[in-house]
Amino acid sequence: FAAGPPPIKSVFFAKAIAGSQEVQIQRPGQLSARNQANITALSSQLNLRIGTAKSAINGYILELQRKRQEHRPPILEKADACAGLFSRIRQERLFNHFIEFEKDGPNGKEKDSCVRQLLHEIQQAEVGDLSVKAASALTTVLDWVKISRNSQAYVLSTLEGAIINRAMDESLSSVHDKSIAYDLCMQVYQLAFSKWDSVYKNDATQVFVDCGVVEYRYKYWPATKSILQSVLDKNKCFTGDLYPGALVGAVKMLCLPEAKPPPMNDIPAKTYLWYGALVHILKKLGWSDEEMEPAWLGRRWREVTEGTGLFAYEHDDQLIGLVMSLSSGGLWKAAAKGLMFNVGVGGYCGCDVQRDGLEKAAKAAHALMFVDPINLLALAEKAGTWPDYVEDAWRRNSQRAGSLDPTFLPVDRILDFLRDVVYLPVGEVEVKLTPLSAWCTNALDLQWKMGGDKAVWHTIGGTNKRLRGIWLELALVLFKSMDTVPTDLDVYYQALAFQDKTLGKSGGTPWLRLEVLRRWLKEVYYKDRRWCTFASFKAITHNLLRCDLPEGPLLTQVFTPCPKDPEDDLGELRRLTDLGGALFTWMGYGLWPAAMEVALTEIMPRGRVQTVALSVLDEEFKALDPEGLGILQPAEAVVLLHRLVAPGLTCEDMTDFVSSRLGMQVPDRELHKYFAMMDVNGDGVLQADEFIPMFVYLTFDFFPHHVLRRLNLSTGKIVAFVLSVLLLLGLLFALITLVIAAFPTGKGVAATLHSSVSGVSAYVAKQSSDKSIGAEDSMANVKKELEAKALMAVVAVLGLSKAVYDNLTRMMGV
Repeated sequence: FAAGPPPIKSVFFAKAIAGSQEVQIQRPGQLSARNQANITALSSQLNLRIGTAKSAINGYILELQRKRQEHRPPILEKADACAGLFSRIRQERLFNHFIEFEKDGPNGKEKDSCVRQLLHEIQQAEVGDLSVKAASALTTVLDWVKISRNSQAYVLSTLEGAIINRAMDESLSSVHDKSIAYDLCMQVYQLAFSKWDSVYKNDATQVFVDCGVVEYRYKYWPATKSILQSVLDKNKCFTGDLYPGALVGAVKMLCLPEAKPPPMNDIPAKTYLWYGALVHILKKLGWSDEEMEPAWLGRRWREVTEGTGLFAYEHDDQLIGLVMSLSSGGLWKAAAKGLMFNVGVGGYCGCDVQRDGLEKAAKAAHALMFVDPINLLALAEKAGTWPDYVEDAWRRNSQRAGSLDPTFLPVDRILDFLRDVVYLPVGEVEVKLTPLSAWCTNALDLQWKMGGDKAVWHTIGGTNKRLRGIWLELALVLFKSMDTVPTDLDVYYQALAFQDKTLGKSGGTPWLRLEVLRRWLKEVYYKDRRWCTFASFKAITHNLLRCDLPEGPLLTQVFTPCPKDPEDDLGELRRLTDLGGALFTWMGYGLWPAAMEVALTEIMPRGRVQTVALSVLDEEFKALDPEGLGILQPAEAVVLLHRLVAPGLTCEDMTDFVSSRLGMQVPDRELHKYFAMMDVNGDGVLQADEFIPMFVYLTFDFFPHHVLRRLNLSTGKIVAFVLSVLLLLGLLFALITLVIAAFPTGKGVAATLHSSVSGVSAYVAKQSSDKSIGAEDSMANVKKELEAKALMAVVAVLGLSKAVYDNLTRMMGV
């Protein structure tokens, strides 16, 4: 791929061109889903039969196919020309940008590429937006309300519900080979059988002392002795005697939750925690030797066991309460490290570059990243020793019960401790502050300011607090919001080492400063970068090269299969040239929508039809790309171009279709009026859902009026005729009424006069009516004359020949 992609062979276009030239009329059962939906909707809206709508749309498809053949560009008939056009567009618009070329650099000849220059533009834009993204990341991470809520959840749920429970299970379950319960079982098995005859046969309670369950002094205390003797009695055989196996069962029943007897009378049996098990649990929880100072812990143990040396409990919650009571409800250092790791504030403080150097600090951070967060022992070991500023914050906020007791962090001082870690105590100083992100979209981002000392300040509660810098968790959130930087720990520590090198340990801070990060990105990290993240690759292809491929296939089928950067821990980086080759391999000879747009503008002349074709390109492209891959291979691409050369029927096409194909003589003025009325989207062409309504309106609106005009029947004449008929009917009914009324009353003269007047009036009205319609005889003549005029109007409208007219008159007897 270094020399560029090979051109497309013309053989791929020969079959596609031949197939697109065939005019195929879709039968009703072969209609596309879109046309079928149009038929259903239009038949319902226009009150048409489904068969009529299908016939109309098939007629539309036939005419559209004919127009596409007439307007077909010559290039679509030549396979070589199509292959050359598609190859040139693919190379110029996409693949040539990935080819490396040599140019003169400060150190002589060096390789470069267009995509690398585009990547450099994205990098420079991100450096410019670094303050905006940093403010957004700070708002997300350093939300003290959310931190307080998460801290409470950690103490009440994670610490007490998961971490301490896990430590108890791992210590008091004989299944774990490294648990103290397992060691106890192995020890009691050995002692019970080896010392039975010499010791335990005569003094069975001594087995509890030898196993370390109780101290020798507790053996003879009445309360302790009663507990031990009771459990021994429960394990005696049916003869009331003890034996070595009974001693093993007694020790397990006393100490292991899994071996305790079932409840009696709904009262659960008790299990007893011994001092060695407590120490083992505390070590599992990451307690340090200082926090388990023997004198203090022994005194606290005597207090909670009430002098028996055994802590009785029925449920695990009682053991959790025991552990929390030893720390006075607060946090020990390992728990505090777990909380900092959980809330994302200072969890990696122990990985200090100033104290340990870049390599050691980065290595410790990598190891800490993969530690189980509920394994406080491993977390405390991997987190390392806190630097001095964190130890100072711990001393200011932790408390101790007595002068010699270990210190623990009260729950109500957790936020104060975290604030002392995050903010640098500077006292009352006057520093000029400007918004870190003046053009932010989130108003909360305005709480972050850039000081004249090049440090980030936090305006909170009416006061200004200076941040020590950017800690690792915050940096990872910031990197995740950037397109050009992977979320890699090494990036943070490399920038931190650059800060120590440029500012020195005395002038630097333990955390990364924002301005140093900006400078390091520009001068070091972005200087000769040939690797990019998926976000950068997507920005290059979508925004700069306009190759708008779907994100899913672009990630899984193009980006992910490429070789990874060996120095990138999370595998987020790929080489630019590899991405170009992978893109070519996956796309084959396909074209994307922007490339089809270029091809369309080259083969079609400028004008209204081209504008319409470009407007419907995306819709037609998706219709030919049912899988949503965002590319069309040569066969589909030619079909798309064939469709777009005539995206619909223009007004001129409609005039030709109505007059030439259907033989209907419709005035241009009328046709243009209906065309403009039905062209709803105003694109200058009629699609299928606009074509059928136009013909419906022509049939039911234009032709009836046209027939009436040819009959010389205006609305006024029709109304006058109807009124005259109604008047004559009224006079007739009046005459009949008078005649019927005259005979019974005997008024012959009046009846005769009335009849004479009515008869004369009827005769006059008839003569007047006959003259108005141009006939002199009877109503039969009127009917015959109307039929003849209607036939002449229909013949004139439809443009029928004289022979057809003669046949019709003969058949109708007109």
